[in-house]
Amino acid sequence: MIRAILYLLLSIFLITFIRLVIGIVMKGLNAYLNPVPPTTASKGAPTSTATPKSGVLRKDSHSGVYIAEDSAIVKVINGQTHYFANEENFRAFLQQAGTRG
Repeated sequence: MIRAILYLLLSIFLITFIRLVIGIVMKGLNAYLNPVPPTTASKGAPTSTATPKSGVLRKDSHSGVYIAEDSAIVKVINGQTHYFANEENFRAFLQQAGTRG
C-alpha cells in the first residue's frame, strides 16, 4: 500500500517536472521562431504608439472616433471646444463647417 502511494507521488512529481521542461522548451522555440522586431524610434521620440490605458476619452468632432484627451488636437471654434484625432480630420471639419453655413 505504501509502495503504491510512493509510486503515485513520484509519478506526480515526474509529470510536473516534464511539463515544466516542455513549457520552457516551447517558450524558447516561440521566441526563436517569432522574434520581436527592434524598434526604430529616434532619441527623444516616444517608443510606443499604444493607446493610453487611462485618461479621458473625447469624441472626434469630424470622424466620431474616441481618442485620448492627452493625444487629441484641441481647437476652440466659435467658443466651443472640439477634439480631433489628426490634422486631416480638423481640416475636413473646417471644410464641412464652411459648406454648412
